[in-house]
Amino acid sequence: MTKAASLTLGMIILAGPMGWAQPVATDAAISEAVRRQANTILLRQKLADAQVAQSRQDLPVAVKLYEDAYTLVEGIGDRVSPEAATTVAGLTSVRLELARAAQKRDELNEVRKQLTRVLKVDPKNKQAIAGIVEIVRLYEAEIGRLVAAGNDARVVELAGYARKIDPNRTSLEEFEREARARLDFAATEAK
Repeated sequence: MTKAASLTLGMIILAGPMGWAQPVATDAAISEAVRRQANTILLRQKLADAQVAQSRQDLPVAVKLYEDAYTLVEGIGDRVSPEAATTVAGLTSVRLELARAAQKRDELNEVRKQLTRVLKVDPKNKQAIAGIVEIVRLYEAEIGRLVAAGNDARVVELAGYARKIDPNRTSLEEFEREARARLDFAATEAK
């Protein structure tokens, strides 16, 4: 009996630390579940507030709230939930509206910024893809006018922006290279 008791006592002593670790792991899992639940509640509130702001056409507030909601979606880790889908739809909708408003003001750089963000959140968004293609086309047309006007510094600037969007477009590279060459030539002539 002593041998059996010693064996049992030895097993209890050896198993003790494993038994103590289990509550820590359980506590961590519980804490994570509570954190995710709290963030889900906060996400729903952010979405409700963002939708109200969007309906009032307060786009700067709406985009901020949707961005906050998107950060929560990423933190929660459930990208297939209805809240995640609502967040992506709302964020892309507001960003597309901001892009259209910037286009009306002829702020191509702002349009590019908004469309690029849409594509980071929703890489297959057809409106954003079409908008980016149109931006490059508009940059190219503007560059052509600037070349004719002799504004090489602006050509270099716009070609740089456009090449960030479409690095494979050889015409942009040619415009930029030729404008840089003219600027370099003018600089050496001025010395």
